[in-house]
Amino acid sequence: MDDGCFFDCSNTSPNLINCGAARVQTIRDCSRRRGDGLIDKLHGLDSIRCHKSCVSTYTSKHHLKRYITKKSNDSSPTETVVPPKRSRRLGTTIFNFKEHCVFCGEKALPLDPRHPDRWRKVYQCRTTGDYKQKILLSCDERNDDLANEVQVRLSGEVTDLHAADAQYHNDCYKRFMSHKNIEAAVRTKSSVFLQDDPALDALICEMEGKKSCVWNSIEIHEAYTNYGGSKLSRKNLISNLFSHFGHDLLKLSGAGVANIFVFRSEAPHLLKLTDASDEVDMTVIAKTIKEECCGKAANWDTYHTRLTQEDVTNACSDMILRLLAELSPKLDNTNTALLIEDNTNELIITAEHPIPISIINGQVRTQTNLHNTHEKADFIIVNQLVYLAARGASNISVVSDDTDVFVFLLYFYCKEKLTCEVFMQSPIACRRTVDIKATATKHSNIAEFLPGVHALSGCDTTSFLYGIGKATALKVLNSGKTLKLLGKQDVPMEDVVNEATLLMTTCYGSRCCKNTSETRHDSPYYQTLMWKSSLISEPPEDDDPVKYGCTKRNDKLFPVMLPENISPVPTEILQMIKCACSSMRACSTSRCSCASTQMSCSMFCGCHAEVDCNNVNTQSILSQEEEDELMTDDDLHNI
Repeated sequence: MDDGCFFDCSNTSPNLINCGAARVQTIRDCSRRRGDGLIDKLHGLDSIRCHKSCVSTYTSKHHLKRYITKKSNDSSPTETVVPPKRSRRLGTTIFNFKEHCVFCGEKALPLDPRHPDRWRKVYQCRTTGDYKQKILLSCDERNDDLANEVQVRLSGEVTDLHAADAQYHNDCYKRFMSHKNIEAAVRTKSSVFLQDDPALDALICEMEGKKSCVWNSIEIHEAYTNYGGSKLSRKNLISNLFSHFGHDLLKLSGAGVANIFVFRSEAPHLLKLTDASDEVDMTVIAKTIKEECCGKAANWDTYHTRLTQEDVTNACSDMILRLLAELSPKLDNTNTALLIEDNTNELIITAEHPIPISIINGQVRTQTNLHNTHEKADFIIVNQLVYLAARGASNISVVSDDTDVFVFLLYFYCKEKLTCEVFMQSPIACRRTVDIKATATKHSNIAEFLPGVHALSGCDTTSFLYGIGKATALKVLNSGKTLKLLGKQDVPMEDVVNEATLLMTTCYGSRCCKNTSETRHDSPYYQTLMWKSSLISEPPEDDDPVKYGCTKRNDKLFPVMLPENISPVPTEILQMIKCACSSMRACSTSRCSCASTQMSCSMFCGCHAEVDCNNVNTQSILSQEEEDELMTDDDLHNI
């Protein structure tokens, strides 16, 4: 036997391996289950030489099961072969790339703002090209049942996954595509029986013959021990049964009781299903109505149209309509029922008047406590948020994707010491929802300075810092720098400028600064002052924007870029870029430094950029200025 393979195969390869005592014992166990008499050849042997493929095939779980099944079919040829039940499409869920996960096939649900911790993260397939091929390669490597299901789904789409708007769960992607899980799937598929257990085989045969019975875990383990089994614990025994029966075996679990097992095909006949909606529990009903009302999204497309009964029904709570129908047949999906349901909601309307109005129970009331003269909607949003929190609202959703609103929410959440759940949702679908409570709790140490830093580093109404983004400003803020004075009244402006200048110079990596234009701090100071007074009905008295970096021309406000006494460019730099042309044909040749670099001359050049300058770029600018002057004259003439 030392010269050839122990299994007497037709393979003439000389590459043989040595099988030790453990592997020989495994071969004995498999031979005993096969009943092929090979165990007699192993009598007295502790090691053999064979091909690795031969011993792997002989002890393979898959090949062993197929051999036993084929042997049992050959021994009973007169048995009637029952054809497999044909599955119909109506009995299965239709897979849709836009609704289901590519890997698990389950629905990819959107984020529920009331329970964000329960959400399974969903991502869209944005990568084109070889992403689909990459998944198919992983399917080939895994070569298991899950890989076959994914491969069938992908083969049903002829285009790429990005064009099909496909999506997937983040956890499903990791379980399917990671190298660790792929190797685990390959190991599971190629695993072998390390020991024979006749008691397990006898138990499996008994359960297959009694599929109409209801089993529990204790009875299953007792039956296993009655057959003489002792190798498997109850937990491992159940795992082996699931490995054998697969999805056909169902487990019903309950606290404090043993698990119950039934076969899927017999479950409808063995279990009595009761609709939980028959139970009358006012707490559950109230919770259901609240969840349904919060889950109704506003359809702004029909806001200015005449609403039909169908439109109103879609916006109502189904539970309320069912309750009204049970009270009286006259309230079964009628206009009266819809009016009753609509009276349970409160609508607050803000218009041109500083005092908003509310509509509830068919009555119109003025909300004097929400009086607000601020012009921007950002201030009104924060004002109403604090109002709802004070009334005891436990879950508030703000629909906005503006950065200013995000900063407001964090600042006032910490300042007012709110405890309710606040979420910021984008009006654009498929964008993530921000948990304001969690964010404010995490950054409570810097929330006080966020409005000032946001205004100083650049927002909708202030200019941004060149080369400095929000991340750099927040990093400096977290390093210990503060911005307490920006936006506060009755504080000397000199102190405000010094504090803001220190923060700005730190952003640029400098420790000191001799001079920074005060104009750079006036506008952020005014903007921060307005932000911090959002909850005040009337803006601060000293709110003239002309005092804080703005100028008024023709009843319009314009930002002051630089004070009049400060040059936009240092004199040393101007000497480097000006030309010295002063002849009759000034700037007409390539010797002119401005013309050679295709720049226009300025008042600092030798030609002073006057009409005698022959620089083409200068002439085009002068022509444009003349047109502007003519236009201004015409406008004055018309007036």
